[in-house]
Amino acid sequence: MTDAPPFAELWAALRERGIDEERAFWDDRAEEFNAFVHNRAGEDSPADFLQERGALFPGAEVLDIGCGAGRHALDFAGRGARVTGLDISPLMIGHAGANARESGLNIRFITMPWEDADIEALGLERAFDLVVSVRSPAINSRETLMKMCRASRAYCFLSAFIHRDDMLLAPVAERVAPGRMLHRHVGGALYAFNILCSCGICPGFYRRGATWSREIGREEAVELWAGALGPHLADAGMRVEDLPALLPAADGNGRLCRTIRAETAWIFWKI
Repeated sequence: MTDAPPFAELWAALRERGIDEERAFWDDRAEEFNAFVHNRAGEDSPADFLQERGALFPGAEVLDIGCGAGRHALDFAGRGARVTGLDISPLMIGHAGANARESGLNIRFITMPWEDADIEALGLERAFDLVVSVRSPAINSRETLMKMCRASRAYCFLSAFIHRDDMLLAPVAERVAPGRMLHRHVGGALYAFNILCSCGICPGFYRRGATWSREIGREEAVELWAGALGPHLADAGMRVEDLPALLPAADGNGRLCRTIRAETAWIFWKI
């Protein structure tokens, strides 16, 4: 079972942050993600998709890798599954636990980067009927993808961006790092699909489009830009302190509209 080396190598080349930087990045975004936990308007439901295919059912053991503030873990548990959520960010896990308690759901949460998870020592190998990762950069290499497969005894589901445009970030990104891919997880869906195929697995591949918007303050916008563009600022002769001057005009309340247009791949396979 081998894969064509270019796919694994290209995927690995997208990584720009180490584990500690990654943890800090997602801690900084925990409040933002928690605000979306109960707001599902306009998005397709992975839980509906998985339930229709017999992969999600009452009593199913489910592992949610990169669970964030618990949005999908809550949905799975609300349908009777026994859910374990894992995330690199302690603040995300704190929100996830609070959301589960508020919803009256018993969900197990683990704070740990998936890259470092020793699934054999943790008792997670072949422990789950369904292993999912929904738009999380936790699945970011051949190794993390294969570990995902090893944790499942039945089904896996990976949702990842094919293309993602942050309309607030894009003009500044093009100025700071023209032509460069600033969201390192974009492209992972295509690499994951090809690696699975080269391992003799025949996954289903489904495309989904979505657009969502929310208002944010100027300070939050600068924080988002600094997180996404930080590795490239020095090359452009800029500092984080230069970013506020690049902000577009705000509305009367000093708020900015952040719109994201995305195309996502849903990859589903049986072990």
